[in-house]
Amino acid sequence: MSDPTCNKAGPDCEGGIHLWDRPSDGTLWPKCTYHYNEAVHEFARIDSHYGVTSDVPPAGFDPTDCGEVWDDE
Repeated sequence: MSDPTCNKAGPDCEGGIHLWDRPSDGTLWPKCTYHYNEAVHEFARIDSHYGVTSDVPPAGFDPTDCGEVWDDE
C-alpha cells in the first residue's frame, strides 16, 4: 500500500499527512499539515458566515430570495 498523498498535492505542501473529517458531510480527506490547517480555517470561516452545519438559518436569510428554502420538509 502506498503512502497517502495530500489531496491538494503541490509545491506548497508541508508536514505529514492527516485525515481531515469535513464537518459538513463527514467525508475524510488526506491533507498535509499546511492544507489541513487551511481547510480547518476556511471551513470555520464559511460556517460562521453561512451556517453550513447549523439547523437554523443564518441571520439575514430570506426565503423569498431566489425561491430558496432552508430544509427539505
